[in-house]
Amino acid sequence: MIIATTAALALVFSLFVTPGTFGLETSVSAQENLAATRDRQSIDNSDIAPQACSLSGTLGTAPSGGSTGNLTTRLFRAGPSAAATCSGAVYPGTNDSGAFLYNVHNITNTFSTPACVTFTLVNASTENLAVAAFRQPFVAGDISSSGRYLGDPGVSTGVTTSTRVITFQTIIPANTSIAVVVFSTVASVGNGTPYTLSVSSTNWNSTCGTGSGLINYTGPAVPIPDNVPAGVDISLPVAGIGRIRDLQFTFPFQAGCDATAGNTNAAVDHTFIGDLTFKLTSPKGTTVTFMSRRGGSRDNICSFDLKDQFNNPLVSTITSQNGQVLSGIFQPEPDGRFTKFRGENADGIWKLNVSDNSVLDSGNLRRFGLYFTGFVFPSNDLDNDGISDISVSRSNGGVREWWLRRSQNTGVSAFSFGLPSDKIVPGDYTGDGNLDLAVWRPSNGNWLILRSEDFSFYAFPFGANGDKPVPADYDSDGKMDAAVFRPAGATWYISQSAGGTVIQSFGLSSDAPVPADYDGDNKADLAIFRTNGANKEWWYQRSSDNTVTAATFGVAGDKAVPGDYTGDGKVDFAVWRPSNGNWFVLRSEDFSFYAFPFGSTNDIPVPGDYDGDLITDAAVFRPSGATWYLNRSQTGVQIQQFGLSTDTPLASAYIP
Repeated sequence: MIIATTAALALVFSLFVTPGTFGLETSVSAQENLAATRDRQSIDNSDIAPQACSLSGTLGTAPSGGSTGNLTTRLFRAGPSAAATCSGAVYPGTNDSGAFLYNVHNITNTFSTPACVTFTLVNASTENLAVAAFRQPFVAGDISSSGRYLGDPGVSTGVTTSTRVITFQTIIPANTSIAVVVFSTVASVGNGTPYTLSVSSTNWNSTCGTGSGLINYTGPAVPIPDNVPAGVDISLPVAGIGRIRDLQFTFPFQAGCDATAGNTNAAVDHTFIGDLTFKLTSPKGTTVTFMSRRGGSRDNICSFDLKDQFNNPLVSTITSQNGQVLSGIFQPEPDGRFTKFRGENADGIWKLNVSDNSVLDSGNLRRFGLYFTGFVFPSNDLDNDGISDISVSRSNGGVREWWLRRSQNTGVSAFSFGLPSDKIVPGDYTGDGNLDLAVWRPSNGNWLILRSEDFSFYAFPFGANGDKPVPADYDSDGKMDAAVFRPAGATWYISQSAGGTVIQSFGLSSDAPVPADYDGDNKADLAIFRTNGANKEWWYQRSSDNTVTAATFGVAGDKAVPGDYTGDGKVDFAVWRPSNGNWFVLRSEDFSFYAFPFGSTNDIPVPGDYDGDLITDAAVFRPSGATWYLNRSQTGVQIQQFGLSTDTPLASAYIP
């Protein structure tokens, strides 16, 4: 059991978990004053497949749950390289004085058995970075304490770590945290250097990945024909993902990858990477050229990810460096962004085409993968650009009006659809990537849906007077399912768009339903928000394994505003406090929380992804002045007047 209190924030939470709930976590942040203990039960991990995840960081900026600071000395290995393994690690000693910037990632093995874990540091900059493991908690003085040391890659001072992939292993004991320290090997430099820390284990089910579905190519190495612009196609079958919200491309790392010609540990072994062009084609036939002849004289691709998110550097910034591998995280070509796949069904055969466009150099493609994130939680996206749109609904005489403002061109449109007494239930019911206007009629239980494709509508009965509509994508087919929660009996009725009706009891009659994808499997979970005395409780049943998790998080009077505020592909428990306008978010990654003010007492919370970075943004609609305040995670605060003071924002439709 996790139990923690913070009197200053007047917020309490406790977490009860069933076996198998946890895998890899980042530890609770000390800065948040979150004392925590965990009551875990033993489980058999023998059937868990090896998995990996990547933690992005910037030297000098404390990572989530970690810290940053300066070392007065650094690790120094005088002899040849001797990589640390799970069979043991030799402390190298220290050398050089100065201020060596470092970041700490606190990594926890939550299982009842020790884990042999592989750590890989990918540095895309020109600064020299190193990595090592120590006992947790880590302080700067631990760097010179052999008793606190757990392992490092064994990189000698004679080998540069600039733009080089370095890896090592160490054992994390059962139910124990360790500190993985990324640091500069040159005094007084390195601030702002980006890096990726990859974590994997053969007996540990990692949970810090970024997507809700990872599909890897597992076939044989594919020769890339020299100087053949038509290239070669590699097929990758995909199933069980549904409609695409976000796609990321990865060349996954394997130990032993370096710039050696013909290296079989490389994802792509090829001398002069600048000869190569990569194209990806979806089952629907959409093709993007995501990288075209970048990297120049670099040899081999080791650990290389391409993501649309604009906080990553462009592939055009990759330099040509003899004897260096291609590694790092970058945005694809401007006309090859993966947003072109948004809204398509991922299931089917994908094709990767790789071509060599110059003479002399050749090689093979060995590994690649696709990360998919699907649509589960309502996004209020009217134009399929991945950005939540500002929209309202209002009663006008005997009809219900909808006023919509699209982010793509700020165009405004209005519709009359439904009655004032109807409950608004907007969502993508047809799977085209655009929001459909929809209402549920309490008087007869009818659903009426206005198709975004052609503005025709259809209707059907599901539910009865007294029910609460709870539409969501419960079957992971990329479409909202009609569903109701019946307080009498606390029963859920779900009409799956993929076929069949689910009837299940979960919760109490007085609970407020808050379905969302809390476990990251691309299916909405049954969940409720409950007032228990002075506190608020969250209960949800994981669709991935049917286990039940409960947390006390929030106080009476708080509004439930669940969303993916950390961008890990899982919905976080979150509340907004009308009394002071504070937001409180319980991170799904490690169950630490953070809080911040945004809004005031009479506002209406309207969270959404208003900048398209796959992270839920805090936002409020202020009836006085009908003004929207959007706290966008990437592009800052936006203030926009839209609507009337009596309007209902679409983004508040599912906030109890």
